Amino acid sequence: MTENRAVAPAPKRAAGLHLLWTIPLALVVGIPFLIWAGFSWCGISGCGGGGFGVDSRYAWQSIICCLIAGILVFAALAPVPWLRNVRARLMTSAAIGLLYGVISALVTRGH
Repeated sequence: MTENRAVAPAPKRAAGLHLLWTIPLALVVGIPFLIWAGFSWCGISGCGGGGFGVDSRYAWQSIICCLIAGILVFAALAPVPWLRNVRARLMTSAAIGLLYGVISALVTRGH
């Protein structure tokens, strides 16, 4: 005797939920780069000099550190299929990563 049973579909998980762990991971991994960027802009005394004068010899390292932080955000967004169109996802991820890097540079410069 055979029974006609309908097979229940497997529950679908939204692929975008992976952003809930990829984005925080990218931000946490990027924290040391942003701290180093803050020190590299003006030195350990800060942009006011603190009586020792401003030391901006290593300001180029700040730019690199902020770019790395932006690349980490891009790397967290790009592989997760939160947009169906791959090209749109890559372009949007790149724009968000670049924006994050620029904002990080502006924030660390203003400390």
